Amino acid sequence: MSTSPTQIATAGQHGYIEDLVKRAGLESTADAIALVFPETPAVLGRTEASRLIAALEKRVGSPTRDTSSPSTHTSAKQIRKLAMGTTPLDKIQSPDARWIVDRLRKFAAIENVLAAGKNQNAGGPIAMDLLVSYFQGWDRLAEAFDVTVPTAKAWGSHLPASRAYEAQIKTGGFVHAPIGH
Repeated sequence: MSTSPTQIATAGQHGYIEDLVKRAGLESTADAIALVFPETPAVLGRTEASRLIAALEKRVGSPTRDTSSPSTHTSAKQIRKLAMGTTPLDKIQSPDARWIVDRLRKFAAIENVLAAGKNQNAGGPIAMDLLVSYFQGWDRLAEAFDVTVPTAKAWGSHLPASRAYEAQIKTGGFVHAPIGH
């Protein structure tokens, strides 16, 4: 009876071997090693791990890289695509990638809620009363836009469209420039 090696060369190889073992329908990594090596090595170095991987790939077919369903070897770029996409979490094989994508999606949802709460004019013209409220009075509003209070009041009920982007920046997104401006 053979025993399993005490370590496998790299974490990446170890994870990939485990995936191949499952796909090959084998019970354990030790079973896979027994198929490839006449005597079980004490340590499965990179060379031995590569040989084992080649044998398992031959048994299950050539590897396919599907970025919509990552294995344990998921790149940051793949995770970002998954977080921004619609792939169901249960289709992501790696528990770690699934955990990260789940949290990134939750974070994006929170960002959307916060951004929606800041855009007080909802993409339309910017009402002066919103700006007066934000700057806590006409004096601070006029100071922020580098104009006099009478000039600011002369703008009427809505900020001139030519100053909309300036307002968006000065308020940190509390109001947004109108859509199509």
